Amino acid sequence: MVDLNTTPLQTAEGRRQAIESTAALFRDHLLTSPGTVLPSAVRLGIAKCAAAALTCDGCDDLARDACLAKSVSFADVCADIDHTCAVCDLFPTDLCDLSSDAAAALTSSVHAIVRHQGRLNETWYQDTIDAFQRTGVVGKGFREGDDDGGGKDDPERTAVCAAFCEVAFLSACASGVQVMRMIVDVAFRTDPDAPKPALLPTWKELSEASLPEPLGPHFPSFLRRGVRRDADVAFAPYFLSADVDVKHPEFLRLPVDVQNLLSGLPDTKGPLLPASCFAPTDFLLFERLAPLMYIPLSDVIKLHKPLEPTRNCPTVSRHDLEAVAGSLAQAFLCSY
Repeated sequence: MVDLNTTPLQTAEGRRQAIESTAALFRDHLLTSPGTVLPSAVRLGIAKCAAAALTCDGCDDLARDACLAKSVSFADVCADIDHTCAVCDLFPTDLCDLSSDAAAALTSSVHAIVRHQGRLNETWYQDTIDAFQRTGVVGKGFREGDDDGGGKDDPERTAVCAAFCEVAFLSACASGVQVMRMIVDVAFRTDPDAPKPALLPTWKELSEASLPEPLGPHFPSFLRRGVRRDADVAFAPYFLSADVDVKHPEFLRLPVDVQNLLSGLPDTKGPLLPASCFAPTDFLLFERLAPLMYIPLSDVIKLHKPLEPTRNCPTVSRHDLEAVAGSLAQAFLCSY
């Protein structure tokens, strides 16, 4: 598999190889990496939904100025859209232990993340978490434990927030990889009838694979002080490495790369902190994909800084890249 950190991306062939390798990496991730609370079949359904959302006719038809009033819940608006991807195909009942309402809640949230980022706010987040909890997106095993009466700090609420982090990361990765694959199809495929490598595993492949179990219902039990909540940091709960008891049995049974991530979380309370806490395996994948999908974070706000010549084609300028990214965001109605 191509190393995304060393591949010569300044050539067309190098970038094509990197994109194909990225797609293969994501595909393998869905079959071999555990989620936090969501089973592999549901995670694959989320990825399929995110890829389909890019061409959703219902999202295309939504007025660009829809739901700008603070009194209107965009979660309700998005749930009422006739999304063109069939929920029964995304979350088949023989593989996904989900009610039809839970599948619809997942579908609506994925489309909102992929297509309507600019309309998402705290109200949408809280309404989405409420919908996940109400419809039973999280399995029964993750809803058991000491309940404090259904408040926002009870175990079920924390598990639902973890599920949301998985949905957000899988949606971002699947839609990003799908867009890159669309670029490959246009730029490199000379024979339109030639078979295309599968972006995502099939349901048959999933049913035949030895799938990993989720990290577990007691995922946050290794914290010394429980989860933190601070709206100035993020709408979602989070924790810091200082909160982690690295000698706790539940922590020690986590995969080593997850242990290393969670024990080394930055003290800086950045925007990705909740997701890295509660969807660590997906965050680790995101870190591997980032060199191809994004400008280095340190350079994002430095619009005057030229692109790194060893990582980009010499005929493409930073202005070119920003123009294309802005146009893409406009086309897919996502925030940029």
